[in-house]
Amino acid sequence: MTASNTFTHGLTPPSWFTVKAKNEFHRVAQLLSDRCELDSLDQATLEVYAINYEKVMRLGPKVRKAGETLHNPEKGTRYPNPDNNALISAMKSLGTASEKLGLSPKDRSKIFEKKDAEDEDELTEFEKERGLV
Repeated sequence: MTASNTFTHGLTPPSWFTVKAKNEFHRVAQLLSDRCELDSLDQATLEVYAINYEKVMRLGPKVRKAGETLHNPEKGTRYPNPDNNALISAMKSLGTASEKLGLSPKDRSKIFEKKDAEDEDELTEFEKERGLV
């Protein structure tokens, strides 16, 4: 993010996003736009990533403090912490979105290997059309 709050990636997060989700959206969009061109499909996946990132950051400390299970004093029993269930769900969605965006090192290398192979195929096709190969 520059001092003027302009972004070179050209994408805009939804207005209802929290500040933390918007910041993560812009951080990752900038990171990705430095490597490849982003389109509307990337925007949707990036939104899923950013909102789930925010949920993980918000719910993690709550679950760490309260625990994965809570105590019901009336019944004397323990039950699953609903925040923990939401945290698990957000972590799964975050992982799926990060893979789709190529944010894990393994997936990122697959994306760039595929791009290099496509570039090579286009070059080979061009050379064949021109009788250079």
